[in-house]
Amino acid sequence: MTNRIRIVRAERRLSQAVVARRARMSQTMVSAIENERREPSKGEQKRIAKALRAPVERVFQPEADERDDDEPRRKLTRNEQLQAAADAGYDTWEEYRGER
Repeated sequence: MTNRIRIVRAERRLSQAVVARRARMSQTMVSAIENERREPSKGEQKRIAKALRAPVERVFQPEADERDDDEPRRKLTRNEQLQAAADAGYDTWEEYRGER
């Protein structure tokens, strides 16, 4: 399972502490889940998504081998990448993805 907690948090300009308080868990727990050192339960996934005000599917994504569908996800075009980055307040797609 991969998560996009850091990306969604950045889009909404929220700190881990705020997410933790809203989700009724410790910041240490949120950090461990965000950094994929701990696998969240379904309940924790729901609480974190609700704290981020985002759908669970947007925040937590199953790995390719865990997905129900056999269709590979299509890659975003460069324009779609740039638009997603701009919408989130980043200058480049690489910054948005945390690669710089």
